[in-house]
Amino acid sequence: MNRFVSCAGLALVLSVAPVHAQPSGLLDVIIVGGRVIDPETKLDAVRNVGVRGGSIVYVGAAMRAARDTINAKGQVVSPGFIDLHQHGQTSFAYDYAARDGVTTALEMELGSYPVAPWYAQREGKARINYGITVSHPGARRAMLDGDSTKAGSLVISSDGKWARERIDSKRFPELGARIDQGLREGALGVGMGLAYTIAASRAEALDVFRYAAKAKVPVYVHARSGGPSDADGPASVQEVIADAAATGAPLHIVHATSIGAASTPLVLDMIDGAKRRGLDVTTEAYPYNAGATHITAAIFDEGFQQRLGIEYKDLMRPETGERLNAETFAKYRKVGSRVILFM
Repeated sequence: MNRFVSCAGLALVLSVAPVHAQPSGLLDVIIVGGRVIDPETKLDAVRNVGVRGGSIVYVGAAMRAARDTINAKGQVVSPGFIDLHQHGQTSFAYDYAARDGVTTALEMELGSYPVAPWYAQREGKARINYGITVSHPGARRAMLDGDSTKAGSLVISSDGKWARERIDSKRFPELGARIDQGLREGALGVGMGLAYTIAASRAEALDVFRYAAKAKVPVYVHARSGGPSDADGPASVQEVIADAAATGAPLHIVHATSIGAASTPLVLDMIDGAKRRGLDVTTEAYPYNAGATHITAAIFDEGFQQRLGIEYKDLMRPETGERLNAETFAKYRKVGSRVILFM
């Protein structure tokens, strides 16, 4: 097996030898004085970690001779972190992820379509491990806008029919075939952004869950937009939990706090209840009080203030730091811009 060790900005991809054996000969590297945390063995103590030939060959309190020594005092030495919600899928972003101890960065929320070119762009070039889901919004874009050439991790930054036009149920098999193709090309699951594909019917969403269940892969979903009332976020979570229960597909609800807003405790209670009754449902949350997306996204169509419980001043353009008003919102909506939402 492989073990990813990270500490103080260092990320090493290592295999695991019998780590408590006494190593003979000179080590390549010894990491000394760090707080070693290993969830697999429940170790949580100050230890030294010896590495030879890319393998961990020693974990213990004694000092061993090595060509290089890394002083990790005051730092944590642990398996590398897996980030399921990493939109930064560039070499630049991977470098920063490694410095944070992230050794696997996955774009699971919205994914990519097509899938094969996305992997080809990174093969042999990435500093860390990477992965993607097959994008339900991207498959819709290919069907409704005839665009299947953009192998990007986000598909929410352009206008088109894909977000605002309903797919007739007669075409569900075509959509499913595109999902299947992405899974065959190495997608790790299905990424759905129901908040962005506002025209996607509940029947369409359920059908996509069926394809995921058949392939035995999870669905990672940004549920339909939450808002300020109990009728918004919880209702969107109820929809996808019901789809998971009806099909058997594993479900991951991305950033529960931005979906649930003030109703987050209720949303978490619903997820806990589903888990207690045997459903494979998980979630996560980011630790800051704002989100970011593109101002042309369908979530900003007319009436967004009431739906999301925000005002123009709660939107900020990151390039300039300016808070928006009705005039600047209309301006940037026409030309396109990223926007930060303080919700």
